[in-house]
Amino acid sequence: MKVEKFQKYVSIPTKNNCGIKLVAKDVIMDYYPFHRHDFYEIEWIVRGSTRHEINGEIRTENVGTVFSMSPLDFHRYEFIDRPTIHIINIDYKNAPKAIQHILGKVEFPLVGHMSEELLCDVEFYFGELYKLMNETEGNFLSDRIIGYTLIILSKIFGCSESKTSVSSSSGYFHIRRAMEYIDKHYSSHLSLDSVATAVAVSSCHLSKLFRKTCGVSFVEYLTEYRVGKAQELLLESNKSVAEIADSCGFGSFSAFSRSFKQISGCSPIEYRKKSRI
Repeated sequence: MKVEKFQKYVSIPTKNNCGIKLVAKDVIMDYYPFHRHDFYEIEWIVRGSTRHEINGEIRTENVGTVFSMSPLDFHRYEFIDRPTIHIINIDYKNAPKAIQHILGKVEFPLVGHMSEELLCDVEFYFGELYKLMNETEGNFLSDRIIGYTLIILSKIFGCSESKTSVSSSSGYFHIRRAMEYIDKHYSSHLSLDSVATAVAVSSCHLSKLFRKTCGVSFVEYLTEYRVGKAQELLLESNKSVAEIADSCGFGSFSAFSRSFKQISGCSPIEYRKKSRI
């Protein structure tokens, strides 16, 4: 199975659309900012290492580390030794009932570590699942696809333990709405007051929620998010650095350059050249 180089969560092409998507991610960037998904995400590291923060808790992860998250969990990465990560994304509403059942019994997020033998087993079933999803057409879901998915989930959940989830916080709903708003409007002028107004909370309360839930201030989160988007554009487009700075919502080129270097450790031009070597 070919591992593509990309920065976003892009599924490996399959013919079957059944609420299950597979990802083989060969990371070529250094950092990915706080984000969440509308689906369940089960990931494990095949090569390399990363510093991973889930709901404000930071851990260093290496080969065999596995982490499972629900749509209510927030996370970000610092890629230490650019890793290869394999991922199963599950859309709960469209997933088979048997898979919905097992997901409903788990208290997310989960973190664990697979032995070399267990990692080989999971990789085998991941490859077999990919083959099956390309053999069946359209929305047809064979018992073997369900079976292989359940085997992978049971092996991964069996070696994992639950961590405190952001869903236990009374403010997670507002943080989620704030992140969704930023995702849609990051290219525009944003402030703590404007985002707080958009999600119907006070700016003081939203500021505290970002600190408590994400471990960073609102401004730090917004800046990191914009730099992350800029990194994507530097790698995936031919836009000039000035155009990228403007499209990512930075008020001036100097502010963009300063923030980018502080977070990425190099200038935008150096980052583009280094990543394309």
